[in-house]
Amino acid sequence: MARLRKGARRMAQGAEAELRLVDWMGRKAVAKRRVPKPYRLPELDRALRQSRTRLEARLLRLSRLAGVPAPLVYDVDLADDSCTLTMEFIAGEQAKRLLNRLPLPAARRLSRQIGEAVGRLHTGGIVHGDLTTSNMLLSGGTLYFIDFGLGAATGELEAQGVDLRVLKEAFGSTHAHIGRCFDDMMAGYRAAYRSGAEAERRLREIEGRGRYSDQVEG
Repeated sequence: MARLRKGARRMAQGAEAELRLVDWMGRKAVAKRRVPKPYRLPELDRALRQSRTRLEARLLRLSRLAGVPAPLVYDVDLADDSCTLTMEFIAGEQAKRLLNRLPLPAARRLSRQIGEAVGRLHTGGIVHGDLTTSNMLLSGGTLYFIDFGLGAATGELEAQGVDLRVLKEAFGSTHAHIGRCFDDMMAGYRAAYRSGAEAERRLREIEGRGRYSDQVEG
């Protein structure tokens, strides 16, 4: 079991998990613990937390195999009171923050780099599930993808289109002032993924369904 680093603080607390800085055999690491949910049946809760922890560890490994850097997994603890994934600590800056402060040419280059990485993920049959620029870290010139907790191992076009929709919304809400950066991201995506144009068409279909639904509800 990983040990808490002396003076360490909780890094983050989400709806499904908490992140803590820990010591793993002398290395700085991150322990992601999926916390029990008292409103779920204990057996179901345990099964869900164990399956999501196991799947996230697998997706991190598959991401690296696909050529997309991600934290190394040090340990997977599926004990009922734990369900903890201990992984490499990446000291980097969120792409979200970088895109908001870089000069436009550099922001556009980073956007294309992001698109190429997403294309490799989808080529490898990986859907991230929470594809935002907050879950991308630039460290030493290398772009890392983190937090695959909502991800899946699938090559389904629909899931890829949803991935792109989430990322497009992130660009629109957080980086709207950048202008063409999402287009640059998609150019990198199509260059890295043979079926990128098909996934982009599915993105448009998903957006169209959303607009139709809004009109019906209105």
